[in-house]
Amino acid sequence: MSRAQEIQEKLDLQAKLQLALSNKSSKVAAWLESSTDETKDRSKEIEDAKELEDSKNAFFNLPVVQIGSGLHFAYNETSKDDIHTIGEFINSDKKISSLSKKKKRNEPTDVRNDIYRIAKDDTKAMVALKRKMRHGQKMALRQDLAESVNKKTSVEPESRNTSNAKNDAHSSSDDEADMRNQKSTKKTFGLLFNGNKKRRK
Repeated sequence: MSRAQEIQEKLDLQAKLQLALSNKSSKVAAWLESSTDETKDRSKEIEDAKELEDSKNAFFNLPVVQIGSGLHFAYNETSKDDIHTIGEFINSDKKISSLSKKKKRNEPTDVRNDIYRIAKDDTKAMVALKRKMRHGQKMALRQDLAESVNKKTSVEPESRNTSNAKNDAHSSSDDEADMRNQKSTKKTFGLLFNGNKKRRK
């Protein structure tokens, strides 16, 4: 064999070897690429499933509004038969009729709570009764105040006669105090909404 043929065979063999190696590496790359695509698809599927589960849980935790009442997020231990969330409605064997039951109103434990306070769920008759009671209480307080002022004014002239000598020295300061009281009256302005409304003809 000549040297030229030998070199040619080696070059052909090297080319075949390179072709076989490139084919193998492309196959391996395709396998790896498909496996990375599969892992990407799996991770995306897992992420989608997690997002779906989160949204389902959020939906199941939405509150159910009872008939004739507003949203109430406090869970009472006494009302275990009641349906409070959509999840309880779907997954449990609680009766739907509990939604239509009249609920007892929770009385606020506020210090300022009194019998005259009007609540938003009071009936018209109860509101009228509370207003009437409050008006009666106000009138009784005004009458008591007027009686106490009358008693005070009837006792006051007797005490003035005994202390006239003492008050002469302080009369100038009393006059100044009276002047200040007169100056502190409320100023009013002639605004548009204070005047009489014009009627249409």
